[in-house]
Amino acid sequence: MSICVVLLVSTFFVACVPADTTTPPPIQHTVTIISHPGVTVIVEGNNQQINSGDKVDRYTVLHITASTDVKCGIASAPILIVVTFDVTIVAELIMDHTWGEWSIKEDATCSSTGIKHIECKECGYIHFNDIPKNDSHNLIQKTQPFTCTEEGKIYYYCIDCGYTKIYQVLPAKCECVYDLSNSEKIIDFLKGFLTVAEYYYNFVIAEKTTNIGHLKAILHNNIPGNIEVTITLVEDVLIITLQNL
Repeated sequence: MSICVVLLVSTFFVACVPADTTTPPPIQHTVTIISHPGVTVIVEGNNQQINSGDKVDRYTVLHITASTDVKCGIASAPILIVVTFDVTIVAELIMDHTWGEWSIKEDATCSSTGIKHIECKECGYIHFNDIPKNDSHNLIQKTQPFTCTEEGKIYYYCIDCGYTKIYQVLPAKCECVYDLSNSEKIIDFLKGFLTVAEYYYNFVIAEKTTNIGHLKAILHNNIPGNIEVTITLVEDVLIITLQNL
């Protein structure tokens, strides 16, 4: 094919110039393929398989097939792409487990988290989860006895985290505890030890009484002034201490 140009000058002259029939190269784009472990992906275009890094012409239609042999797995990828720019195809593995019931491996307490797990009925995969700490304290009741000078208390104590909660305060007192019907006998018993060359004696008297204050007064009146007398009550046991000053 030629193009003829007529030039009008003083005389007619006809010049014919051959036309440019060269076809420009097609625009191409790069195809990148990324697949999750366990997933097989096949990409085809222009009736041939395309590998990652290959270049294809613009407007090439890519057909993608993704599959997996992983039990409970599903391969996920686009099905069809028309190439108009560089393309990245991602084939992912999505797990679709058939879960059973949650089981407790370790109970949570007020001081530590617990652990629970659940198992897939199809493939046996086990998933673990933490159980948050809770406020359910493992409480036991404890008693701190009162004395003549210090108050006591009844309280609850958590054996897991040490949390304490006071239930009742027991005022300090020395009255209405022991019966003094045998107080003279007790005093005679104590006087018998005052001649021994020792500085400190403890005597435990388990007889029930009704008035510690009365007993203490009798002891002070009947024991020499250089002997200090201390009376305390510990869990229903009366302890009398004699000590040289």
